[in-house]
Amino acid sequence: MYRKILWCYVFLLTSFDISPYSKLTAQGKSHGASVQDSITEGIAFQEWGADSMSVDSNEAGEGVEGVALWPPALHFGRSALAEPHTQLVTLTNMANTTLHLASVAGTTPDFHASFFDSKSVPPQGNTSFSVVYLGRREGLVTAHLYIHTSLGVHKYPVSAIGVASEYDVWPLVGLRVPHNASVEPELTLYNPTDKNIQVSEVYSSGGWLGLRLASGESRAPRDIWTIPPRERRALVRLRISPTHKQPLAAYVRIKANIPGGGLVVCVEARSAPPGEHTRPLHLRLRPRGSNDPEHSVFVEAANSAASGVRLDAALDAASCWRTAPAPPPPCAHAHVANGGADVHSGAHLTVLKSHLEPFEDFTRVAKLTFNYAELWALSRQKVDEQSNGESKEGVAWCGGCVRLGKASVPYSLTLLPGTLAFQPDTLDIITSDEKTAFKEREVFAHNQFEAPIRITAVHLPDEVLPFFEVKGNTPLVLNPGDLGSLLTLRLHTLPDTIDTRITVHTNLSQYHIPLRLYNGNFSFEWDWPNSDGNLDLGVVGTSTTWRVGLRLRNRACVELCVTGLSATLPGASATLTNAAPQCVPPYGWSKAWLRVVAPAREGVVVGSIRAQTAYAFTHATLTLRAHSGRLAAISPVLPAAAPYAGAVAPLVVDSTMSLWMRVTGVSYVDTHTQDALKFVPLDSTEVGPGRHTVGHIHYEPEKLCEPNCYTGLPLDSSAGLLWLERSKGNNWADTIRADIHALRTRLEQFGNSLTHTNYSIYLHTTQVIQTPVDVMIEHTWPRLIVSSGVVDPNATSSLKNGESGVNGASEAKELGGVGLVPVGGRGLVWLRVRNPSSKPILVQPALAPTITDGLPKEAGGESSWCKSTSCVWSDSFSIEEWRGVKGEARSWEGDVVWLEPRAEVDVRVNFTPKQAASLTTYLYLRNNLTILEGVQLNGVGAVPSFDLGGRRPGPSSIFHFEVEECVSSTRSAVVRRRIVARNTGRVSIHLHGWDISRQGCRGRGFRVYPCAPLTLAPNQTAPIHLAFTPDYTLSRQSAKLRLLSDLGPVEYTLLATVPVKLLTRCAPTFPKHPWDAPIRNFVNTLTFIILAVLLFTAVYDSERLLRRARSTRAPSIRPPLDLREIAATTTVTQPPPPRAPPSRRKRPTRRTDPRAERIAFERWRTEVLRRTDDDSSRSSEDLEEKEKKEEVVEKEPEKPEEIEASSASDESTQVDEQDNDEAYTADAELDARDSPEETIVEPKISPIRTQSPPKVQVTRRSPNNRRERRNDETVRKNTRPHVRKEKRRAQRAATPPRSVAVKENVEPGEIGESRGNVRWGASWSSVVAGPPLAPIGSDVRRRENNTDNSLFYYNGAPEPPRPEPEFAWRPAIGTPERLPFTPSTSTRDFLDETPTFNNIGSVWGANNAWCWGGAPMRPPPGFAQQAPRPYDPFRSLASIWAPAPHDWHINPPNDDEQNN
Repeated sequence: MYRKILWCYVFLLTSFDISPYSKLTAQGKSHGASVQDSITEGIAFQEWGADSMSVDSNEAGEGVEGVALWPPALHFGRSALAEPHTQLVTLTNMANTTLHLASVAGTTPDFHASFFDSKSVPPQGNTSFSVVYLGRREGLVTAHLYIHTSLGVHKYPVSAIGVASEYDVWPLVGLRVPHNASVEPELTLYNPTDKNIQVSEVYSSGGWLGLRLASGESRAPRDIWTIPPRERRALVRLRISPTHKQPLAAYVRIKANIPGGGLVVCVEARSAPPGEHTRPLHLRLRPRGSNDPEHSVFVEAANSAASGVRLDAALDAASCWRTAPAPPPPCAHAHVANGGADVHSGAHLTVLKSHLEPFEDFTRVAKLTFNYAELWALSRQKVDEQSNGESKEGVAWCGGCVRLGKASVPYSLTLLPGTLAFQPDTLDIITSDEKTAFKEREVFAHNQFEAPIRITAVHLPDEVLPFFEVKGNTPLVLNPGDLGSLLTLRLHTLPDTIDTRITVHTNLSQYHIPLRLYNGNFSFEWDWPNSDGNLDLGVVGTSTTWRVGLRLRNRACVELCVTGLSATLPGASATLTNAAPQCVPPYGWSKAWLRVVAPAREGVVVGSIRAQTAYAFTHATLTLRAHSGRLAAISPVLPAAAPYAGAVAPLVVDSTMSLWMRVTGVSYVDTHTQDALKFVPLDSTEVGPGRHTVGHIHYEPEKLCEPNCYTGLPLDSSAGLLWLERSKGNNWADTIRADIHALRTRLEQFGNSLTHTNYSIYLHTTQVIQTPVDVMIEHTWPRLIVSSGVVDPNATSSLKNGESGVNGASEAKELGGVGLVPVGGRGLVWLRVRNPSSKPILVQPALAPTITDGLPKEAGGESSWCKSTSCVWSDSFSIEEWRGVKGEARSWEGDVVWLEPRAEVDVRVNFTPKQAASLTTYLYLRNNLTILEGVQLNGVGAVPSFDLGGRRPGPSSIFHFEVEECVSSTRSAVVRRRIVARNTGRVSIHLHGWDISRQGCRGRGFRVYPCAPLTLAPNQTAPIHLAFTPDYTLSRQSAKLRLLSDLGPVEYTLLATVPVKLLTRCAPTFPKHPWDAPIRNFVNTLTFIILAVLLFTAVYDSERLLRRARSTRAPSIRPPLDLREIAATTTVTQPPPPRAPPSRRKRPTRRTDPRAERIAFERWRTEVLRRTDDDSSRSSEDLEEKEKKEEVVEKEPEKPEEIEASSASDESTQVDEQDNDEAYTADAELDARDSPEETIVEPKISPIRTQSPPKVQVTRRSPNNRRERRNDETVRKNTRPHVRKEKRRAQRAATPPRSVAVKENVEPGEIGESRGNVRWGASWSSVVAGPPLAPIGSDVRRRENNTDNSLFYYNGAPEPPRPEPEFAWRPAIGTPERLPFTPSTSTRDFLDETPTFNNIGSVWGANNAWCWGGAPMRPPPGFAQQAPRPYDPFRSLASIWAPAPHDWHINPPNDDEQNN
């Protein structure tokens, strides 16, 4: 703990000791190289206060003893911005030791230092380095360079005064670029020289600062970067997109043929959140005079955010300094513009717009006006305050900031006292007086500055230069107070009008002299067709009054004032009055009205009109023809219209004149309605006395509101694409909610619009020139669903063309009503959908869940359904199809329908009620005209009800027929009943499908008629007739009467009874079928024959069974098999080769080595132990048994054949793998030590004949055998022999392998069978006990591929098929001459026979082989009872491999074999 505190104190003391001697190195390295500009991006060091220095001071900085620099302080003086300025500094070593130089570092990004020419300076030696000044702003900049040497750090002062560049290029510093904003300012270059400037290359140093041509093209000729003298040209556009919130700096290099080789423009910007941004980025004005006229600049703003932005405009107070100023904080004292409490003089801000829409492009939002006189007065006021009344003259620097929301626009300028005045200050040429228009004019310049000024050039625009002769006197130098001739010009060609400026280029700034040419009078514009200044009223009614509008148009670039207006009309009255102010602004107009009263007599009248100005007057002629009568237009009545759903109405005129005329056209009072209101005249229509329809008026309101109309959704717009995207979704609830939200926005816009609008147009004819027509327009919200109706689904034909009342269809009184429909039945309603617009629209019908907020009333949200009764919202409605009725309609995508203008379709909706209630839902029509429209569907489900004869449907409803007489013909009915079918429900019911016992209308003697479909209205009845004709074979006859209804299948019971006494009397007289007697005789004969055959078969089979039972066969009874005797009682014979005919010759019995089974078992166990992964799990007993096995093999070298024969079972076929390995543990092994009383009898072993190996038949493993799939896991888990037997016994049940038995002398026809099968000639013991078991080890097969073998299972063997689950015993069928059956050894050949599972009796020897319990099975007749086997724990495990007592015995050797 104390050691940690000690380390902490050491760290703190070291830090305190190092910090006073450490300084920030921003522009250099400590080992011989300067830092690149990219390292100092975003670092701005500026020192003011104690470290600031005077621009005229030559005092050296804080030096180091032994180090001297020249000059002592570096002053760049007035240096132009955007131009690099370089000066050399010399360093001298005044010490007596070698001076080592490390680096040079600066405190501002304006000064950049190179490294030393030499890193080591000997005593009295010197070296040098360069300092570059690249200004970023106007005014004084002071800093220090820190020179790190071996003697210490030398503080070297540097300073500069930044002034405007003569090329008018300004650094872009402090930019704020919001995300998603397109900030692309133009980089312009001004040519102040008399020669062309050729720019050769422009490139940037930052990846976030891109460049592209100002025109936006990818290529441009070289001339585009050639700048003529005294002109300005845009070089490139800067694409500014910084990636960090911290300021990033980059530089743009411009290479051109100018002194210094080019310019370097610094760009510093940072990223910001989306929002407002302005254009221009800053306002940098050239030097101006204090008496110059005001100058205004418009500021534009844009919004890159997804939401609207409010622009809170503010203006920073303009600050002026007489000396080079220090940089003030940006927008430090901004105040609200347009009437703020603190109004600052010199700069005035006018806000034009205070809100920006989402993603709105650049638009004018503010106007900034500079008053240079007020700015100069402000600077003088500060000088007076600082000098206590002493006047100081000189240059003033002024600057400030405009803030618009989060965006800011800094501005700055330089002011000089005085101005450059011109005489005259404006050149006005009046062309109405030709004498004064073509005279020569001279312009003088007066220098009112306190310093000389040099006028370099005078420039006249090229478009007006051909009209003048210009003589310039430049270059011209004017001393303070001098007046000089600037130029002379003369007009030699008379143009219409000119409004331009003459540009005067000086060494300070540019000045402009306005040049204006105009005629000085008004032009007449009449509100009357075919008027070109003169007015022709045409035919007018006698003594009628006309009022004609007149616009006095001022086409000059200056203001003109009206000095007089007059109108004269002999024989009539004419008055001209001016309704507007007397002075008309440039290019404006003033409204005047001419009132004319026609004369009382018919005839032609001509007059005049005159307008006077200060420079000239205007004259026009007035003409009219008086005629008795009048022509009037009847105001058309247009139906309600909406955008994209216009209206059409005929135009009718009424004439009382005797003149005939034709319509020539119309004119509009409001020109903006010309596109929306159109007149379409009829062809060759003449107007005479009376009423005439002259054409139609078409109103298209979308022409006035596009693209922001309250209806209509163009599919190529963003909103239209979003609407289409929603139509492809599956979530109808969200889709409908989004459409309702958009619908409410459109409805709000519709509510804000004018519902009634009046328009005025004028109708013109060949006689009456102008007839007024008043048009009244009403705006409405259009609807697509116009009507609906109900279709009878049981009608023979469907609805055609939507006609109501035709083909089972009827029109509903209210939209969406289905009416009463049976529960489980089907109702059909159609809705007529019409496209009211003049454009194709898309309609998508949809049944969606009910929206909680609901539809507005205008879109079908309110309905009269469910007002008085409660309704249940249900999904019992479904859209069936749509059918075209009128116009063109087609499927577009999915369930969307394309409707051409004025097209109509019927949408069919199925109604299948599932409950008896009033059910309702909404059908929505999504469309790109009104966004969404809905209609409420309503239907009432009712349970149909009917009865037949007063009985309800059901099997318990019985119609009883009682026969009381005989009939002699099947065609005549004995009993007839008339029943009444009555509809007792609220809905119509349809009965059809009459059926009697599935035999149609006639069956089992019953008949129903009329057997035809029947439709019953509520409370309607219809008669039904039932008849019964008996055949007199049964006294009781019943049948089921089934029919189909709206309830589904229903049935009734028909019951007929015939008295018994009537059967015997009427049956003989009733006609019978001709085949009745022959069929009856044939059936009787066939029955007798079958009975005889059954009796004979039973007798014969009993005799055979008795003979079989009397045959005596003594069973072979032996004690349980001992393992020590298995070798002595087993003979092994090689099976014959397959497919070869059996040999008739007797083959000798071969003896088996008694130790072969033991050797095979030991080999198998050794193989299992060898495969065990854990060698340590092997017991010592295993090693002893392995040694014993090797000893046994070594003791018999003289019998290789017998050993080979005995071990041949290693290559035997695959046997059943079992899960239990308990019987194979060391405890179950039998040895001579276990039974000392018994001896092993060694039989004689016959030599083995060499035969071809038999083919092995492999059976595929059954996929259903789950036991075999567990073999691999079970063997791997039980590879350790020392695991307790109780655990393994609990895990698996054991089924040991079967032994191999060899049968000699195989008879033809005998084949090997699996145990448990009943075979021809099989004994009872073989059926019950199964085939003999194989000796131990016979299941071990040697294979080339070492597969994983367990004790009972071979993992690579397929599973054999299972036997049938049950076998019934039967005695063996054979002749008495056949010898008692002995199991054939060849049938147990494990190389060819497929092993069988699940035969437990064959595994354990017999059913009575269970030594621990199991009752013995009772043998059949002829077989002896077997004694039960006593329980022996040492022999119970050995009995697994012991043969069954019924079939394990050795065939006695034949005499032939003994003789051989």
